[in-house]
Amino acid sequence: MNRIEILVNSADEMCQTMKTLQHSYPNATFEKLEYIGIENGQLSIKLSYILN
Repeated sequence: MNRIEILVNSADEMCQTMKTLQHSYPNATFEKLEYIGIENGQLSIKLSYILN
């Protein structure tokens, strides 16, 4: 079992990333969303998935 973690900087980027990941890895399971904070003036959110 592998994990993939992706950092995103906006809600639009998060939505597009989640759609792309589900299309590319249909068996991936969303694990969690983690608020990282503000880095260099931009929102930073980490998405974690488990790849089966």
